[in-house]
Amino acid sequence: MYVKHGTAERERKSNNMASLKKTIVQICLIFRAFLNSLFSIKKNHSTVIGIFSRDECPPWLVDFLQSQESLIREVRTFYISSNGKREFKDEISRCDFGILYHTKRRGRVNITDVTDSLYDTELVGMSEQLGKEKVIVLVDDLDSSGSQEKERILHNQISIKKYAQELILISCAEKTAYQTANGDDSIREKLGTMLDIINTGGDSWVAQITRFLNCICKVFLTTLFAFCLPSRLILRLLNKVCCSPPNTLDGQVCCSAPKPLVVGIFSRSAEENYQWLGEGLRLFKDSVKEIRNCYIGNSGFRTFTKEVDQCQFAILYHTKNHGRVNITNVTDSIYDKELKYLSDTLGRGKVIVVIDDLDKTDFEQKSRILREQQNIADQAAELFLISPHDKINPQLLDKKLRQIEDLINAAILYLK
Repeated sequence: MYVKHGTAERERKSNNMASLKKTIVQICLIFRAFLNSLFSIKKNHSTVIGIFSRDECPPWLVDFLQSQESLIREVRTFYISSNGKREFKDEISRCDFGILYHTKRRGRVNITDVTDSLYDTELVGMSEQLGKEKVIVLVDDLDSSGSQEKERILHNQISIKKYAQELILISCAEKTAYQTANGDDSIREKLGTMLDIINTGGDSWVAQITRFLNCICKVFLTTLFAFCLPSRLILRLLNKVCCSPPNTLDGQVCCSAPKPLVVGIFSRSAEENYQWLGEGLRLFKDSVKEIRNCYIGNSGFRTFTKEVDQCQFAILYHTKNHGRVNITNVTDSIYDKELKYLSDTLGRGKVIVVIDDLDKTDFEQKSRILREQQNIADQAAELFLISPHDKINPQLLDKKLRQIEDLINAAILYLK
């Protein structure tokens, strides 16, 4: 009798949960329709873009902007000379939006506020004539274009932040990947950001309300779903319920579709040691776009930083078969600099540490490692301990891989 009662109770709870999920989906559909109807603002897409530089404007940038016919009517290029101030002002007046372009092939990133800076007066002039929200600074041909490099430039050249809406960094590696058959999402996302700013430039109140409603939409959906659905299902529903194709510039304001991330596995170990990890994560196609393996050598830190720039989520992998668990904060630790760089560049929430081939993987072992190697807790979102027994037990391994997937999904949903 008791068993029957327990089964009926579980069925009742299951039906209630299914009903709740259905209700949430219906609410989300209504909410999306409300946003689209409220902010289906059709703009007059006749923007004239001016690219201003002391260098030759790159064909790839001009071609990309000219291809956006629904948004951009004309792309104008202007060479800035030392004695052409009058012509420079006249050219700005013919444009609706300005891009200040600089290439590191000149030798340095010396736009403003530094010795021999090239664009102090020009940046101020563009901002005063067009308005800060209609000016972008684009720096090309960099070795590194990650968030750490961007913060460093903005810290040293504060006028960029004061007089421009955005600073966009493009690396040589990103351009090379962009021109390949498969393309490169990192540069496409940056160009998409630029188009979004051009699309809303001048309508600052629209941009502010857009960001506010997008934030509400994402928080509303992810918070409600988190109570009753696994994170992998959240992504699928977000794609169906509240998202339009990315970078669709048809005048409608909508949430950006969650995109799977490029995950990098960084290690001093050979790839065959963590092949199981890469193969397991590749199965999560809604969360993982690509797995990149990076060997960390003693003399290849620049190679390491370039590889980090290609990734959106990082796994620092170590195997005890090396002899010790000496990741950081201990004698002869081997990942101090790398772990800090990953955390500073990608953000702590997008970095995890995996220690493999341990005899024990219980809570006490994990607590001891985190206590003795505190930087792991400070600079990574989570520490995963794996034993040989875990790897030959499909259920145990799948459970830990699913936990890693949840952290990747958290990066997609909350840390974007």
